[in-house]
Amino acid sequence: MKNIEIIATGKYLPTTKIDNTYLAKQLNITEDFIYKRTGIQTRHYSKDENIEQLAIKCIENLIEKNSQINPQNIDMIIVATTSTNMLMPGISYKIQEHFNIENCMCIDVLAGCAGFINAIDIAQKYIETTTAKKALVVGIEQLSKYINKADTGTSIILSDGAGAVLLEETSENKKYYSNIETTIDEKDILKTYMKDKKLKLEMNGKEVYKYAVTETVK
Repeated sequence: MKNIEIIATGKYLPTTKIDNTYLAKQLNITEDFIYKRTGIQTRHYSKDENIEQLAIKCIENLIEKNSQINPQNIDMIIVATTSTNMLMPGISYKIQEHFNIENCMCIDVLAGCAGFINAIDIAQKYIETTTAKKALVVGIEQLSKYINKADTGTSIILSDGAGAVLLEETSENKKYYSNIETTIDEKDILKTYMKDKKLKLEMNGKEVYKYAVTETVK
């Protein structure tokens, strides 16, 4: 198995901040209740930006911090999201188009919370087979538009933002290992689906928390 390394990172957070004080008043709960269950103090919501713009600003941040990065050398883009606004063309294609990258593979991954990890795993496999040399992996969500603002289980957790990493092969002793599994029994504890032409999101917060602290960390 070939080793990979992260050679650049980028991020973008929308400017509108939603803190626990605001949510506590809206949901008639305490700030302490929110923080103890989430560890979150502030969320970011996008107002006038679409999900492609969040992704592009995130990658612009990566490039600005790493002046040696030439987007034309990126030959693979993988985007992990559950909140895309269209299925085809994917957000990865929109990124390719914006940065005018001529020769590039584009893949969008729909795998929920595990999407970013799945995307990195896919990128590693392509790098290992020398199909790709530089893979850009972007994790992005714009969930503030889809959550039920009155639902304590989701509104205190989910929000908007984007993060990106640029990967390439390395000869250094940096081991990559993954163990990705899916359990059938937990399929209904977190769902997104279309209803009345709108994306809906449902989450059993208690069961998701139980699964996260017992199954994802061994």
